[in-house]
Amino acid sequence: AIQCDRVIEEVAALEVPVAGREEKFRIPRGPMTLAAMSRCPCYPLHVVWDRHRHYRIIFPDPLEVVAAKPGARVREGDFARAWVGSLMPFLEEHAHQWFVFEEAFTR
Repeated sequence: AIQCDRVIEEVAALEVPVAGREEKFRIPRGPMTLAAMSRCPCYPLHVVWDRHRHYRIIFPDPLEVVAAKPGARVREGDFARAWVGSLMPFLEEHAHQWFVFEEAFTR
């Protein structure tokens, strides 16, 4: 498991366009590079607070990653777009549980 929903301090970042918005979402580059190089399925996992000392794990289907160009090899940017596409609906539903004290969005 690799945390890839926030860039902290000097971590190398990718800026990923958010569908339907002007902003871009900053995520760590490393997990996307590892996913692209390993060519393994990538499973998002989210943990939400349910009540005192109780958490719920949301474990969706693996990311559907397609190459930016037909016939090309899947690259880190392709995984990044798929990850942000999976993360945004989670953030919209559980925004009150997700806090980032670093810049997450850019224009």
